[in-house]
Amino acid sequence: MKPVSFRGFALNAGGLTSAMEQTYQRPALTPVEVERQGERPLMSGVKQEAWTLPPLGMLIDGDPADVVALRREILKAFDNRAGAGALVVTDDDGSNERYIYAVCQELTQNRKQQGDGFTATLVAA
Repeated sequence: MKPVSFRGFALNAGGLTSAMEQTYQRPALTPVEVERQGERPLMSGVKQEAWTLPPLGMLIDGDPADVVALRREILKAFDNRAGAGALVVTDDDGSNERYIYAVCQELTQNRKQQGDGFTATLVAA
């Protein structure tokens, strides 16, 4: 699975490389039952709780002059006060584009030898 964008911010372009640490799957659904006197419970629907997506790793590996600007754009796109935004992903070959609404729970910066890195923790419902 290849991340394309979050809140319209391109995740694999302009000196930024991004990847999810693993593919994610939908969590199990919980049946909602209505108790009935003298009868078996009746399933009236299902509910799904919010779940944490696998960490989204981002590495600034472009021109050193663009590092400060890219860092600002990442901090703006992954502002955890901004509410939900669309996370757009594709299959590894770039086909089958799809999206899910998620909020950024946490964004941490990891300085590595290869460049400036960030890890975003996203939660979806």
